[in-house]
Amino acid sequence: MRLGTVLLLLIILTLVSSCRNRLKPQLYYIEHDSQFKLTQSNCYFIDKMQFSRNHDSTDIVPGQGNLLITNQDFYDTSRVYFPGDILSVDQKLTYRIFINLPAEIKPDSLDINGQSICKIIGLYELDDAINMYQCRNGYLLIDSVKRSSFFGELSAVYNNNQGDSLKFTGNMKVKLKN
Repeated sequence: MRLGTVLLLLIILTLVSSCRNRLKPQLYYIEHDSQFKLTQSNCYFIDKMQFSRNHDSTDIVPGQGNLLITNQDFYDTSRVYFPGDILSVDQKLTYRIFINLPAEIKPDSLDINGQSICKIIGLYELDDAINMYQCRNGYLLIDSVKRSSFFGELSAVYNNNQGDSLKFTGNMKVKLKN
């Protein structure tokens, strides 16, 4: 009897753990068959807003749908050295992703081509046009919708006007911003 109870508890704990890991928000940046884990600092959506159709800016304007905004941080492991090699620091990059969502958020697979942009924050020495990327291929799979939040799976490729690309894949927990 005691062994059956222990086995049942182990099965329940395994199921709960697997569900938590499946829905754990974790986005990855992919470059040359390598995955780099990003740290989510913000992930929310705003009701009745969208990003500007002018893809050279990230102006937020009133709209019919919702706007998802997420900040995903990456700490570059290559060191930035100052003259004289007296100091070195890790470089922090933030990938700020904007995605226009429909007015009604429900479980669905959304094609985000032309509906999403990514701006790199942290490369201040480069022109803003180089740091702005448009989604050319991707989707957002909306899952587990609640009243003021949802889980989503993002898989997208972004390109800038220089032909450089960014690729992201992973899960996000998105909350309504009040």
